Amino acid sequence: MTHLIIRPADGLLTVTMMAGPMAAAPVSRAEVEALLPAFEAYANSTIQRWQMPGVAIGIVADDQLVYAKGFGVRVLGGNDPVDADTVFQIGSNTKAFAATTEAILVDEGKIGWMDRVIDHDPTFRLSDPWVTREFRVIDLLAQRSGLRPYVIGEMVGLGYSADEMLAALRHEPVTGFRLTFGYQNVFHLEAARLVAAASGAPSWEAFLSDRVLQPLGMPSTTATEDGLLSNQNHASGHAPVDGTIRPIPLLPNFYAVGAAGNLNSSVNDMGRWLRMQINGGELQGRRIVGEKALKHTRIPQIPISPIASYASGWVVSSLPGGRVVWHNGSTPGFGSHVGFDPERRAGIVVLTSLGGKSPPGDAVAMRFHDLLQGNPERDYGSDMLAAADAGIAAEAKAYVRPAAAISPRPLQDYAGAYEEPALGPATVSVDGDHLVLPLGPNRMPMTVRPWSGDVFSWHLPDGDARLAGSDPAGKVVFQTKADGGIAGFKLLFREDSAERGFTRRPS
Repeated sequence: MTHLIIRPADGLLTVTMMAGPMAAAPVSRAEVEALLPAFEAYANSTIQRWQMPGVAIGIVADDQLVYAKGFGVRVLGGNDPVDADTVFQIGSNTKAFAATTEAILVDEGKIGWMDRVIDHDPTFRLSDPWVTREFRVIDLLAQRSGLRPYVIGEMVGLGYSADEMLAALRHEPVTGFRLTFGYQNVFHLEAARLVAAASGAPSWEAFLSDRVLQPLGMPSTTATEDGLLSNQNHASGHAPVDGTIRPIPLLPNFYAVGAAGNLNSSVNDMGRWLRMQINGGELQGRRIVGEKALKHTRIPQIPISPIASYASGWVVSSLPGGRVVWHNGSTPGFGSHVGFDPERRAGIVVLTSLGGKSPPGDAVAMRFHDLLQGNPERDYGSDMLAAADAGIAAEAKAYVRPAAAISPRPLQDYAGAYEEPALGPATVSVDGDHLVLPLGPNRMPMTVRPWSGDVFSWHLPDGDARLAGSDPAGKVVFQTKADGGIAGFKLLFREDSAERGFTRRPS
């Protein structure tokens, strides 16, 4: 539900390798301002090509927010313009905030990067006992757990709590601990639990507010749905629905993602955050976090591609002209990019009210990084748009019902009680010409319609943000026993390509 997007093949990060980053000096405000006409022209063209409803951009240099501007409107059909104070969901750019809160406690000696997680939280469990014992604090945010990408992510939209999602980890297979990059959200819930316990704060959000947001002067940055909606100057999320970009409601239970992606913010607030990061942990003479501990969050922990590695809440990339430390975020309805050149001491924030698996804010930000470093120009927006269109077309083709679809067996044959280790019990029942499968603590009503034979499609309620233009939302594949009876079913999620295997319980 909150994503990191790295696709070297589509041009986003396909650049020429160098032996090492070029030496660079900090840039001045005047030097960055000289780049702004070319940058803004590209930003405008990309916004128009992607039909982005609302965008806010901030650029930091010389320890100043030298550019802060809004484009478009807060909601399609409305007249309220986006400005530098408009609040958006920032999705996975929350992860760097989680890393910084850990760094604060490391700096204070309350936790250590190499501490075993289980020593701080004896309830922490994975399916592999050895990995459970060896899992360290640094592993929580390093995206190298050995679990499948986006593990447990589907539980957010189904209404499960953070505690239920963490408990479900013990049912997930672990393969290749610390050997491969596998992007996750769930381990940030454990990091948040650890920060709260080690600090004595009532929650990670409370600690973040007290030790980071308030000292930095970020009044518009919040961690709840109410925090977003109660701000009169907030953007609405949008997504392509049936080929047309439309406003969509917020994903139910989205903020259960916690420290993985639950922050809302504005360009003016994020500009102060970015200045603190560039300044090594302080802003306007006020120390937020020790420089050594903060820099540890940017040490590469696992390779992603030939030019990029994941650190802790940050990606570190080698471009032709130097390094870029960055992250993006994508939620249903919103996208974000935060990145900076640590040598040139300049960076950018792009917040958009258009979500999806290819956040268009990345294209705008990458052009800034190239302009700043004098890299060869690439039209990232066109590359990403073409890749996104191709992906949408391929996905749509996979969800076209076969022309010669096979009729299912009598629907009553599929009805019954089922169970899955992480999601728990589920009951399939017949409702006229289709099946009904309520799932999760909130009993989300899924309509299950015949597709072909024992394969069914499942659909969310009309207007549900989880659809974001993808209907059906997945498939239900019933499996048979040797005697021909129904043994269980696989629930396939279109989002993140996840699947869950349910076993039929004895009647």
